[in-house]
Amino acid sequence: SGAHGALSAVVLLYCISRLRLYFEASINGLCVRPFEQLYYCISRLRLYFEASINTSIVFRGFDPYDCAPATAASYLQELTESARQHGVGPQTIEQASAAVTAHFSLVGRPSPMQHPLAALLREAARRTLVPRRRQRELLTFDELETFVAFHLLDPAAPPSLEVRMLVTGCVLAFTGLLRFDDLSRVMVHHELLRVEPGAALEIHLWRSKTDQRADGADVTIGASGGLSCPVALVEQLFAAGAYNRFPGEGEDAGPLMRAVTPGTDGAQRLQQVTAPLASPIPALPYSYVYPRVTELLRAAGITKKVGTHSFRASGATAAVEGGADRTLVRKTGRWAEHSKVFEKRYVKESAATMAAVTRAMTFRR
Repeated sequence: SGAHGALSAVVLLYCISRLRLYFEASINGLCVRPFEQLYYCISRLRLYFEASINTSIVFRGFDPYDCAPATAASYLQELTESARQHGVGPQTIEQASAAVTAHFSLVGRPSPMQHPLAALLREAARRTLVPRRRQRELLTFDELETFVAFHLLDPAAPPSLEVRMLVTGCVLAFTGLLRFDDLSRVMVHHELLRVEPGAALEIHLWRSKTDQRADGADVTIGASGGLSCPVALVEQLFAAGAYNRFPGEGEDAGPLMRAVTPGTDGAQRLQQVTAPLASPIPALPYSYVYPRVTELLRAAGITKKVGTHSFRASGATAAVEGGADRTLVRKTGRWAEHSKVFEKRYVKESAATMAAVTRAMTFRR
C-alpha cells in the first residue's frame, strides 16, 4: 500500500542514520565524510521528491521509490542551477547522482539516475559549471604580530579568555599550517599536546582531512620568540583558562578551542574543564569561529578578506618566502609529495621574489 511504501522510506532513512552512528563508533571516524555526503544527498532527494507531488497522495497509493526519470532529471537540473548561482563545480550533481543510485540499490530498485536524461544533465554540468575561485588574501607575519599585539598586549584592556583563545588558535594555524578541522582537533591532554617551554609544541592530530585511515599525525611547532611565539601563547592560554591537562581515568581533557562562560566574578572561564569520555567536550564550531575571527581582524585594522583557512596558506607562503625548504614546509603542512595544490593554491611568491627571476638573467647579444 501507499502508507507501507512511505513508511518503508522512513524506516530506510532511520536505518541509514543508525548505520552511520555505528559506522563512526566502530572505526573512530574512518572515511565518515563521504558517508555524510551520501546521507545528505539522499535526504535532499526525498524532500524534493515529496515536494514535487501532492503530499497527501504519498499516503494514498504512491510508492516513494517510484521516482520517474523525469523527476530525477528535474532534481539534477535544480542542483545545477543552484551550483551555478553559488559558483561551484559539477561535484554537487555527481555526488547526488551517486548517492541516489546507492540509495535505490539498497532496496533493490533501478536508479532513475541511470536514465539517459540524467546522464545528459550530468555531462552538461561537467561542461558548463566552472567553480568560482574564492578570493582570500594572505596575512604577512608582520600583520599577524599586529593582530596579536592589538588583542593580547594592551595593559589597559586585558583580553577575555575567548579572545586569547581565538588569537592563539590563529597563531597556531599560521605557524603549524593547520586547517580549521586540524585546529579543532588539537587536544590539551598532556600526551596529545606536549609543551617544551621555550623550544617547541608537539601536537598529535588523531585525524585530519588527509588521514582517512585515522592513523594520526604529529605536528611540531617551534618557538619563535617575539610577540607571536606559539609556544608562549599556548602556555599563557593554559594559565588563563586553567585547563586540566592531566584528567582522571575515564575523563576527557577536551580540545584547546572550546566554549567559555562568565564566572561569578564576571571573568570568563572554561564552560567545561573535563567531561566523561562517553560525552567528550565539543570544540568551537566553524560557524562561531569564522565570524569572530573576522571581527577581531577588523578591530585590529586588518581589512583583508581572510578566512580561517587563510592562516594555513599565509604560514606556508611566509615560510617559503623566508627561505624554508619547500619539502619541509610540505611535510609540516602534511601536503602530499609533488602536490600541485601546494604550489598553485597555497604558496604565493611575492612580486619582489618573482621579479628576482628576471634580475638573475644574463642577457647576451
